[in-house]
Amino acid sequence: MKKVSVLLMMALICWTLAPAPPGKAEPSGDALWAMVLEETLKEKDQALISPISLEVALKMAAQGAKGETLDEMLKALGESEPDLEKMGERLKELKQAGVVSASGLYTGPGVTLEDAYLSALEQALDARYFTQQGEALKPALDEWISEATQGLIKKYPFEIDLGQGESQWMVVLLNALSLKAKWEKPFVEAENGVFHGPDGDVEVPMLNQTTDYAYQQMEDGTQCVYLPYESGDLGMTLLLPGEDGLEALVKRLREDPSPYLKTAAQPTCAVSLTMPTLDLSVENSLKQTLKAVMPISFSNLADFGGMSAESKLGIGDVQQNVRLKVDEMGTEAAAATAVVLSPMSAVLSSVEVCADRPYAFMISDPAGENILFAGAIRTPA
Repeated sequence: MKKVSVLLMMALICWTLAPAPPGKAEPSGDALWAMVLEETLKEKDQALISPISLEVALKMAAQGAKGETLDEMLKALGESEPDLEKMGERLKELKQAGVVSASGLYTGPGVTLEDAYLSALEQALDARYFTQQGEALKPALDEWISEATQGLIKKYPFEIDLGQGESQWMVVLLNALSLKAKWEKPFVEAENGVFHGPDGDVEVPMLNQTTDYAYQQMEDGTQCVYLPYESGDLGMTLLLPGEDGLEALVKRLREDPSPYLKTAAQPTCAVSLTMPTLDLSVENSLKQTLKAVMPISFSNLADFGGMSAESKLGIGDVQQNVRLKVDEMGTEAAAATAVVLSPMSAVLSSVEVCADRPYAFMISDPAGENILFAGAIRTPA
């Protein structure tokens, strides 16, 4: 039997549920989550996101979108319709695999949401509508997020500001999910080892094990190992890039992640695996990345009339907080995603008038019948 040695220097880790959910449309173009990951990696040494939590939150927003706004969001999501019912079924499948998920929303006091919209979210996702206002809202959100993330995120991680100005008309859509999964084949206790990072070598706790794993090596040189969890329904796909490095790998994932996600179906072989333990907590604002593929949704041209007919809403920000721990026994991970919709004012295109050269003026009544003053200025001093 072939034996493969995999030393994790800089790697991307994916979690997958097998098999892929039926009825999922093929993305039209780039994989949205991989694009988000690629852009996050440009800013942080640890790029960590939850694609499905982001997907749920964006689909909650798409449920209330209309016209070009809806078309744009569906294209970005790679879907033909929001179909929260299918999303709900997928989350139920994940629940059977040990994933805890919860959805919710809250609004400022000036917002009236459409009954049909609230009903759709409740029926498909069992979404909770937080009606508390003022100081009563934060404790309710803290309790909800802690329960949904199994205590991995103990406090609501996003700013709450619904008391003044435009925030009174704000809508915040939420998804939280978490996973606590043990390895099918636990590691022995971690030992300190050297990690070769882009800024030099560092000593970190490393996991080491030689056992049979599903494995493939791609034409681009990427080594792919599938580490199943005890339940058998989920696993971690570890990707160790070839000579062209991590950034090039993430770019290929953006183009088409499917070949890498087929690792679980590959034959097993003996793998000598070394990888670091992880204990990470990251906060991401995904606004600029998503705005590039959904510009209408973030503008005053956005139409979320299916959510609130009375409010002129557009997406103001998309935030995600992710917590991850990987050790000898398994993985603990949690994510909270917030799509923040804010009131949008109509913005007229402007003509620039810059009086930084000689000019003239007249001071008069509106009809121009009484010219009080007139001037011609060659230089103001």
